[in-house]
Amino acid sequence: PPGDACQEPVGAPSEAPAQQGYDVSRLRSSSVEIREKGSEILKEELQKAQKELKLKDRECERLCKVREQLEQELEELTASLFEEAHKMVREANTKQAASEKQLREARGKIDMLQAEVTALKTLVITSTPSSPNREQHPQLKSPSKTTVRKGHVRNKSTSSAVVTTSSPSLLPEPIRREIGRA
Repeated sequence: PPGDACQEPVGAPSEAPAQQGYDVSRLRSSSVEIREKGSEILKEELQKAQKELKLKDRECERLCKVREQLEQELEELTASLFEEAHKMVREANTKQAASEKQLREARGKIDMLQAEVTALKTLVITSTPSSPNREQHPQLKSPSKTTVRKGHVRNKSTSSAVVTTSSPSLLPEPIRREIGRA
């Protein structure tokens, strides 16, 4: 038909602006969909990250509490350890002081016994039965006042009577021996 010649072919420039508008709106709608989908994905990731952050915060709080408990226990154990150490030192010092006192006392006794041994050795060396040292044996000195008691004379071991004489040879034999021993 002759009017057909005036018609534009399909895809001719007169249809191009309408189709271009359709393509642009389609692009815009797909761009909006992409944005919305991207936004949703980002929101979901944000929510996941927030949940993880909350979990990590709780874990941090729990670990902080555990750390505080451990620090407190460590302080208590340290204090207890130092207290026990101080107690042990005090006990050791007390025992050492007692031991040192006992050592001083024992040394004093040893010194005293050594002096006695020395004195006894001196007595033994300077005194013999045949010639006793009357200066070092005061019990052997003859009394200054001597009186002879008349009458019955008793043995000193069985009686409390005191018999004194100026000469031991005047006394009976048992009494002379007794005086000699004294």
